[in-house]
Amino acid sequence: MPDGLQLFAKSRPLQMAKEFPLTGQTLKVSNTLKNDLITASLGVIQDDVSFEVETDASEYAVAAILSQEGRPVACMSRSINI
Repeated sequence: MPDGLQLFAKSRPLQMAKEFPLTGQTLKVSNTLKNDLITASLGVIQDDVSFEVETDASEYAVAAILSQEGRPVACMSRSINI
């Protein structure tokens, strides 16, 4: 099964949840999905490859992109409260 379909299948209990905060099985599914996403995103970063940092700023916000081999591996942006 392709990764997207696996993610969809895993998230099915969350899609059917009718109560909040999450409890029982839906909380377990939520935590599993969260860990899967963390593992997948950290798995993209290679320790032995150099990084390139691109930044941008304006009067209203700042942003940065961390790339390796021309591909973004992390990003952040923040608005500036003036």
